[in-house]
Amino acid sequence: MAERVSAYPFPEPESYPRPRPVDDVEPEIDFGIASVPVRLYTQLSFRAGRTFRDVKRATQTALTRVKNVTVRMVEERPIHLVVGVAIATFIAGAGLRIWRSRHE
Repeated sequence: MAERVSAYPFPEPESYPRPRPVDDVEPEIDFGIASVPVRLYTQLSFRAGRTFRDVKRATQTALTRVKNVTVRMVEERPIHLVVGVAIATFIAGAGLRIWRSRHE
């Protein structure tokens, strides 16, 4: 019989490259806040805030719309909702069963 081998063999520690010491290297680019002009920083923070507010408003609008559609669906067609949930559950269960049978 063949000998079992790990699917992810790790190389021996001696085969790892050893890091070379670095002496007195100064960074070429300063990424600190002090290196960014105040006007650019103000403009970027304003745009980021506006984008965040736009995303927040769009998310709230979408959630309100989904809530209204769901409430209307429950009131007008409760049987359709139950059948839809049952079909979705059946499909999810069948998919999980197929996935599980292939990964055992």
